[in-house]
Amino acid sequence: MVTSDGTLKTEPVSPDETLLDAWGDVRYIAYKWLNAVAIKGEEGARIHHGVIAQQLRDVLISHGLMEEESTTCRYAFLCYDDYPAVYDDVITGQREMPLTDNDGSIIVDEDDNPVMVMEDIIERVEITPAGSRWGVRPDLLFYIEAAWQRREIERIKARLDLIEGKH
Repeated sequence: MVTSDGTLKTEPVSPDETLLDAWGDVRYIAYKWLNAVAIKGEEGARIHHGVIAQQLRDVLISHGLMEEESTTCRYAFLCYDDYPAVYDDVITGQREMPLTDNDGSIIVDEDDNPVMVMEDIIERVEITPAGSRWGVRPDLLFYIEAAWQRREIERIKARLDLIEGKH
């Protein structure tokens, strides 16, 4: 469920005509995720459908709906996010260490030799570097697509009415 309570929204208006004009330039595409191709191969990777966020951004820019170098968009369907690096603790080897008690004293055997144990060597490793990523909210794209299609159908119907002599 998505909250859609009208009391929580500004006064409803129709989608901006300039946005609908731009929407005809948005390309729907088929693609495969590069990481899936790397793991599963070209044949094993599944085909997805959608849009490329940067192409959508470029459409908005070309229609004056977004600034050229901006990463902020007034439309919620397009987002740009910076994300931090992701780290994990990874065992990179083992080393032999003397066993110690709770006080930190080395435990010795009956011959007064330190009792040795194997200890994991743990290093903090960067799994994913910090970066940024463009994204879309598909559910919001669908509303704009529907509005654009409705407008196009109305325009086609109006032209047909003229051709057929209807008013």
